[in-house]
Amino acid sequence: MRVLVYHRRARELAQLIHERLPDLQVAAGFDDDTLERHLADAEALIAFQFPLDALPRAKSLRWIQLTSAGAEQVLPARAALERVVVTNTRGIHAELMAAYAHGVMVM
Repeated sequence: MRVLVYHRRARELAQLIHERLPDLQVAAGFDDDTLERHLADAEALIAFQFPLDALPRAKSLRWIQLTSAGAEQVLPARAALERVVVTNTRGIHAELMAAYAHGVMVM
């Protein structure tokens, strides 16, 4: 599987992926050049946000993993994503936020 990590922490995320799944082909960066070179062949995209106008070039894309809790940023591109699975990280910070809220209440 070819994965494109388009994120401000792309190198770090790509390293974590490679450590756990060394057989994946991972391209990483957070610039227009990286997006231009790798989006057409990417089967999976990991991103916080990405330019929706680039989606027509994503011919092989099957999955988008958003690193945000919401997915509203991709709603304008629903038609272009009808054959793409979109997932997010909803709930990933739940324990941390609960502990923070509890700490604020007892201050």
